[in-house]
Amino acid sequence: MPSQLKHAQTSALTSYQNRILLTGCGLLVTLMVIVRYFSPIPIRHLTRDPLVLAEKPFYFGFLSNVGILMWCFSAAICLFSSLLLFMTQGKRESVLFLGVFGMLSLWLMLDDLLMIHEVLDETWHLIPEKVTFAVYGLSVVASLCRFRKPLLRIQPWLLGLSLFFFAISIGFDVIVPQDWITGDDDGYLLEDGFKLLAIFVWLVYFCRAALEQVLGVVGVPVRLKS
Repeated sequence: MPSQLKHAQTSALTSYQNRILLTGCGLLVTLMVIVRYFSPIPIRHLTRDPLVLAEKPFYFGFLSNVGILMWCFSAAICLFSSLLLFMTQGKRESVLFLGVFGMLSLWLMLDDLLMIHEVLDETWHLIPEKVTFAVYGLSVVASLCRFRKPLLRIQPWLLGLSLFFFAISIGFDVIVPQDWITGDDDGYLLEDGFKLLAIFVWLVYFCRAALEQVLGVVGVPVRLKS
């Protein structure tokens, strides 16, 4: 009986894997063909490394890329843990908790990667940057209120520290007048430095949250070194 169950689970996973492979490869090929033959944008502008296209040194945007990677780690950890909990236990609250913050991390990663808030304001003149930040803030507050129980149970000071750093970074970006800051690099150091700290603490917090949720389900003891 256990072998039959394992075989059924393996077959189901293989079926899902094949669907994902076919869908993903099909979408990627379709996208590249459309851009190559039906778009005014040269395909190399989307496939080549930005630093190569811009002919800039390798270190340009390094810390910004580190922040994007940390957003990516946060999103991947939360979303994979949410999927794991859904497939093993189906605990709705835990699945939603990690799923929502995984999607939120994913969107914030895309915003950093594609500079969405700046494009909407400075390029397309559609939505002011302050409005975009306000929407992001309200989304975070709504998520915090919805999942306040697990958030308060899992070291809330850590998440609070991340949000505090985010608030300082946004304050330097949209509130503090530029003439208050003596040098351009000092302004970037304060704004982007606090943002990088905020993302790192966010990543640490949701690593901890995901581990607690998953280990609580599978009952694996945590090994601690003395």
